[in-house]
Amino acid sequence: MLLPILRIVPPLSVNQFYTQHISRVMSGIKQEPPRVVDADIRRDYLERGCYYDLVHALYMRLPADMVNSKESKIVDAYTGGKAATGKELTVDVFRAANAAKFKQDNVSDLTFFSVASA
Repeated sequence: MLLPILRIVPPLSVNQFYTQHISRVMSGIKQEPPRVVDADIRRDYLERGCYYDLVHALYMRLPADMVNSKESKIVDAYTGGKAATGKELTVDVFRAANAAKFKQDNVSDLTFFSVASA
C-alpha cells in the first residue's frame, strides 16, 4: 500500500519519508535472517523483498544528488550525520544485496544436494 503512494507523491514528500525511515528500511535489509523453519525463511524473504522494493522506489523517484551525495538529507539520516562520501547508503544497499544473493545461492545449492542425495 505504501509503494503506490510513494510513486505518486511529490519528490519532496518522498525525500521526507526516507529521511525519517531509511534507518528502519536498511535495518530490515541488513538483519540476519532466522533459519529455524521454512515459514520463518519464507517470511524473511517476503519482508526483505518489501524493503528492497522501498529502496528501489527511493532510487527511482529521487535525483542522484538527493540520494547519493554528502548534502543528502537521507544519507545524513542514515549515517547519523557522519557521511564521509555521501555514497554510504548506496554501498550498503549493494553489499546487502550481494550478501543476500550469495546466501540464496548457497541455500539453493544445499537444497539441490539434499534432494539429489535422497
